[in-house]
Amino acid sequence: MARLYMNYDTVIFDLDGTLLDTLKDLDAAVNYALAEAGLPAVTLEQTREYVGNGVRNLMLRSIYGPEFVKVFKDIAYVAADSITTADGKRGLADGEGRFFEIPVGRDDFEKILADFRRYYSEHSLVNTKPYEGVERLISGLLDEGFAVAVVSNKFDAAVKDLCAHFFPQVKVAVGQQENIAKKPAPDMVNEALRQLGRSRGSAVYVGDSEVDIQTAANSDMRCISCAWGFRDEDFLLNSGADTMVYKPLDILDLLRGENERNTDGTE
Repeated sequence: MARLYMNYDTVIFDLDGTLLDTLKDLDAAVNYALAEAGLPAVTLEQTREYVGNGVRNLMLRSIYGPEFVKVFKDIAYVAADSITTADGKRGLADGEGRFFEIPVGRDDFEKILADFRRYYSEHSLVNTKPYEGVERLISGLLDEGFAVAVVSNKFDAAVKDLCAHFFPQVKVAVGQQENIAKKPAPDMVNEALRQLGRSRGSAVYVGDSEVDIQTAANSDMRCISCAWGFRDEDFLLNSGADTMVYKPLDILDLLRGENERNTDGTE
């Protein structure tokens, strides 16, 4: 693995699974919204698998399943008259003859999503906390003159609230907004760089998921992948990770050029 030398002066972080362990609060909000709609709960591990592409996709996967999202993308794109009944269940068949159950239509889905957003906004700090070493990492980067920003597919208000609570010294936090394409598109990273007044050539991206690896590539930036987050090391390596860290302060070492850690964890 190549070293990350000191020509970097800017670090763009993902939030969930990278800086903050938000999984339990996300899972609680998902299952609250599902219960309100009379739908079956998901497990904590399912929530871990479904996060990364924004809360709308999180709820789509939780209600309709990840395969539905791969095939049809969004219930908003499904015409009401295309939904049929098979074996007493309402659903949709794809071109390969697979049947996907549609437990709720698009209007009910929008209400469930709103319930999730409301509940999560009110309960996002119950179990959420920074990963060990993250606060020292952020302080160390800022003390050494690095510009720092957070970019997340979580909705913008929640991103700003969480960053203000845990990392008030980080002034640029960009969440999902209607006028900015979400990750893995480069638009949110571009907005963070604009607000920081920095160029992509001197910036590195840090995240814990395949979405983050894709985002960095689409932003023409190097990606540091975190092994402590919502995806395991093997998954990240299979997704193209080439610079892996195992604890937050490894990032500071890499940016100082002091530590060369291979993707197998050896020096």
